[in-house]
Amino acid sequence: MIATMATNHPCRMTSHLCLRKGISGFSLIELSAIVAISATLMVGYLNITQPKTLLKAEKIMQTKSSMDHVSIAIKRFKQRFGRMPCPADPWMRSDQTRSIDAPSIISLSPFGTESIGSNGTCIFQSGMVPIHSLGLEEKYALDKWNNRLRYHPSFSKLKITHNNGTIISNNASYILLSHGPNGLGAFMASGIQRDSSNNPQEENNATSSGTYIDHAGDDILLSGHI
Repeated sequence: MIATMATNHPCRMTSHLCLRKGISGFSLIELSAIVAISATLMVGYLNITQPKTLLKAEKIMQTKSSMDHVSIAIKRFKQRFGRMPCPADPWMRSDQTRSIDAPSIISLSPFGTESIGSNGTCIFQSGMVPIHSLGLEEKYALDKWNNRLRYHPSFSKLKITHNNGTIISNNASYILLSHGPNGLGAFMASGIQRDSSNNPQEENNATSSGTYIDHAGDDILLSGHI
């Protein structure tokens, strides 16, 4: 009889009641600690198994943050001077020389400043962010893959389509573009432009005179309306 009672004791059985009692014993602090430890272990696991994926995601976020910073500077320039800033010469290097593949377009503007012609108009339709004219540090000229951001102000309204052809906007005031991790079509810090001919949509964004494609390859596009 005694043996039977011991065998049937509820605390010696793996019943739902006993399990519920065990779980209910955890406090909120203990559960929070378990969740935090699990998250830390998961991040560590991803860092080991998928470091490239995490690094790419981090660079995308940092590039978007830089583009937002440039966008704010462009809007402040427009408010102060009543016009959009002109692009800087994309072939100009920080040592004030132009890259070997630069066209014959005459641009006497220093590195990172607006390229404006004698008639007061922009020399380039699109080009490098005029960081010095915007009062920005040189790091804002580049994305996180060390390629130059493309800047295209609106001379007439700029058009943006999705990569499936759907029109997103017909009246963007300016475009900021990172050519993404693969860098196809981007100007490097050396002022030399990367080839993009093997990807038609990214080629469009690298040479566009007014229509840009969102989600073209791995391009990162930001448009502004002022």
